[in-house]
Amino acid sequence: MLLKLRKFTVLSLLLVLSLLNVPTAKAQVRPVYDMGAIGLGQQLKRLQTTASAMHTGAHPDDEDSNLIAFLARGEHARTVYLALNRGEGGQNVIGPELFEPLGVIRTEELLQARRLDGGQQMFTNVMDYGFSKTRAEAARIWGEQPTLAEMVRAIRTFRPLVIISRFSGTPADGHGQHQLAGYLTPLAYKAAADPNQFPEQIKEGLLPWQAKKLYMGQGFSLRPARRCPLR
Repeated sequence: MLLKLRKFTVLSLLLVLSLLNVPTAKAQVRPVYDMGAIGLGQQLKRLQTTASAMHTGAHPDDEDSNLIAFLARGEHARTVYLALNRGEGGQNVIGPELFEPLGVIRTEELLQARRLDGGQQMFTNVMDYGFSKTRAEAARIWGEQPTLAEMVRAIRTFRPLVIISRFSGTPADGHGQHQLAGYLTPLAYKAAADPNQFPEQIKEGLLPWQAKKLYMGQGFSLRPARRCPLR
């Protein structure tokens, strides 16, 4: 029986457990900043601002958690991290899980992190396939237009006033998936406001959305993000 269960993906196993009414593990992180008087204070402060921001990256470990915490907890802005994938192609030195099971673990890590820093979490449908040498390789494997469409959909859904890219779209970002995330972010910033771009989303009920500002990261350098010259 155990050998058969190992053939299931983690998602399938969780579905079976839910159907059998078997309790699964509870969240490891307590949202202490959302509880009691402190949590009430956070909610009341959020009522006083319409600020919102989307932070973009490629993988579950690409986000600037300090930035998300500052925006969500310090500025009380509605804040989301958009990860293009769920880290399925990464390494695992503490367990046997790889590929889809690892993606489930990395997804849960992000959700737990957002419980602490106060942000929200979004993903696109592309999969992490491991190290990528160039942006062109990542664009070929993922499909540049489908990935751009996913990012535009996320922007039109969340409707942020500010978009902050973790990456610059240059070799300074490291491997190709990082570069593609940085390259596509300003394109998505512009395309989300154009009703002629991905009109099927408009037909579904999403509306064009023009974010007010776009900031681009400097790759893995310690320099702060710069204002994008597009606007």
